[in-house]
Amino acid sequence: MPKLERSEWYDLSRDMNWQFKYVRDTEVFPEALSESKGIPPQAWWNWDEPYKISYRDYVKNQAEKESGVYSVRSALARSGFFDNLDPGWKAAIIAHYGVFAMPEYLATFGEARMGRFGRAAAWRNMALFGTLDEIRHGQLQFSFPHALLNREPRFDWAHKAFHTNQWGAIALRHLFDDMLTANDAASMAIQLTFVIERGFTNSHFLGLAADAMERSEVEFSTLISSIWTYEPMESIALAVRRGRRSCELDT
Repeated sequence: MPKLERSEWYDLSRDMNWQFKYVRDTEVFPEALSESKGIPPQAWWNWDEPYKISYRDYVKNQAEKESGVYSVRSALARSGFFDNLDPGWKAAIIAHYGVFAMPEYLATFGEARMGRFGRAAAWRNMALFGTLDEIRHGQLQFSFPHALLNREPRFDWAHKAFHTNQWGAIALRHLFDDMLTANDAASMAIQLTFVIERGFTNSHFLGLAADAMERSEVEFSTLISSIWTYEPMESIALAVRRGRRSCELDT
């Protein structure tokens, strides 16, 4: 495989669908978890994702980003930079971790459900990359505040916020539970990767990364940029919408 051009093997590896002989299609993909909307199984085989990447390229990209973000953290940890930050900015960072750390981890379950119950093989393939991505995002947003606990105890809010009975935490907890763990694969593709990621998370991360750099908070800006610059799963929602429309026209 390493000796072949990617174009020679990628389509085969990303779209390995097959016909079931010993079980019914509805047993493999229950309607409650896959939500086919009556579209025949074969029609989903025309599904195509706009963002394509191999596992080798994915690991290479992520390793480079991990190296960069942790190098910045190691360099700044030896300085007193954080202690001199504006108190208001520190409060904003604490609020960010409290809102995003747990949902990033929770999104792992949503991606994994699409990786199992997505109706197209290429969709399931991309969803597995999304699962790995959300694991990484969750780890980063717990690791960074944890490293600062000795300087600011309130960073424990990254883990504690969603385990409290504050009204805001309760509302967000139920919202994300409903969207990320209690949904079928098709609905989750729209709600998680299109509504949450594209509609809110990325716009928030983009602005926050810029604000952090403006305040010379290089560590936080690097962290946010590392997460924001690679969201392969955003393309799933677009592909599901486009693919479903194509399937409906075909049928």
